[in-house]
Amino acid sequence: MQPQIAPDMSEAIDKLEAFLGDSVLVGHNLLFDYAFLKRAFSYYRKSFEKQGIDTLKVARACLPELPHKTLGDLCIYYEIPIQAHRALGDARATGILYRKLWETFGEKEETKKCFLPGQLAYKVKKDSPASEAQKQLLQKLIKQHGLTPDYEIEKLTKSEASRHIDRILNKRI
Repeated sequence: MQPQIAPDMSEAIDKLEAFLGDSVLVGHNLLFDYAFLKRAFSYYRKSFEKQGIDTLKVARACLPELPHKTLGDLCIYYEIPIQAHRALGDARATGILYRKLWETFGEKEETKKCFLPGQLAYKVKKDSPASEAQKQLLQKLIKQHGLTPDYEIEKLTKSEASRHIDRILNKRI
C-alpha cells in the first residue's frame, strides 16, 4: 500500500471551491478560519466571499450566563462528543452545537436574528518580500536537490518563499 500524498494546494483550492459553491459557512470563531481560507484563495488570485454563521457569536447572544464559550466548553455544556483541535472533529462538533443552539433558541423572537447568515469580512494584507535568510535557504535547498525553479527567488514574498521551502523539505517539489 502506497502512502497517500496530499493534493497540490491549487488543486485543493479548486476542490474546496467546487465543494462549497454558494453554501453558507458555519463555524466556531468563524473569522479565524475564514482568514486562512481567504488568504489561500487570494494567493491563487481567486475571490472568496462567503456568508457565515458563527456559533461563538450565537452562544454569546443566547447563553450570556455561561462564563466560557470555547467550542470545548460548549461541547461539555451540551454533552457533545468532540475530538478537540482536529479539523474533522471540530467541524462535526460545531455542526451538532449549531443544531442544539437552533433547537433551543432559533425560533425565539429575541435570539432569532443571531442565526441569520452575515457577510464575512476579512481584508487580506499585502505580503512583504522574502527575507534574505529565506532567499539564502531556498537557494541552498535548490542547489542541494539539483532543482531548477520556475520562479524568480528575488521576486518571492515571505509566504511564497515559505511554501517553496516547505515543498522542498517535504519532498513535494
